[in-house]
Order: sequence, then structure tokens, then C-alpha cells
Amino acid sequence: RYMTKSYKGETTRAIVRGAEIDGEYLATWFDPRSGQWLSDKAKILKADMIGRIFIEEIPDNQDWALSLVRKG
Repeated sequence: RYMTKSYKGETTRAIVRGAEIDGEYLATWFDPRSGQWLSDKAKILKADMIGRIFIEEIPDNQDWALSLVRKG
């Protein structure tokens, strides 16, 4: 399991390094303002051949946390 965060005003893209090569991860956003997980927007992200996961869509430019849980 990996956790990452973005702070208000940061870029809307991120890279997580050190994941299992070609591993699939369930990505779920957490909204610290409401205390809610956005389970309805969870999706599978796949690490590349050197263990990077590219986070292309941060919900907005507010504070967020992201949980990445390895499938399987």
C-alpha cells in the first residue's frame, strides 16, 4: 500500500516511484475537507517497467490524499 498527498495549489499531476514493476493498484482519493473516500471514482493504475505510477488526474487543486493498494 502506498499513500501520497497533494497540497492546495500544487500541480494536477504526480509520479509515485518504487511500485512493483507492472503491478496493478487500486487508486482511491481521500478528501480531507469532508473526511470522505471517493470510492465511486476509484480506478486501477498500472506501474510501468521501472515501477513508476503516473497520477494524471488529481480531482482539483485543493488538498487530497491518494491510497494505492496492490491488487492480487
